[in-house]
Amino acid sequence: MGLKDSSGEMDYFVAVRHLTRQRPDWPLLVRYEHMPVDALRAGGVLAGANLSPRLFVEFYQAAMAGCRERVDQIQQTLAIRRALYSVGTGALAAVAGIKCALSLRGIADDFIAEPFESPRAEQRSQIDRILHESGLGRVV
Repeated sequence: MGLKDSSGEMDYFVAVRHLTRQRPDWPLLVRYEHMPVDALRAGGVLAGANLSPRLFVEFYQAAMAGCRERVDQIQQTLAIRRALYSVGTGALAAVAGIKCALSLRGIADDFIAEPFESPRAEQRSQIDRILHESGLGRVV
């Protein structure tokens, strides 16, 4: 059991995080890569860490240690990676992007339950290009 918050609303996330502290066995996943330091400091686990866990561990360590310069460098990489979430349209573009990226790296498939669709060949090519241009095409 756990909770994933993709609302993008930090106030909501903080309120939910407060509630989940009563259930330490419940992880709280969050997709706030537009404000990752805030999400980390509030106790969230960024869902995008599935794609590049070492980068997110380094990001977490730098953020907690107050290494602003390194945090800024890593955020540049994360900003490039956010492009994965804009491939396609609709509410599930982010899910499709990350699942496709994981599929391209041989980690998971990109199946998405109906009525939504997995990325088409053109979108897969676009995501593959983003991964390689950002240096995230390799397993890290």
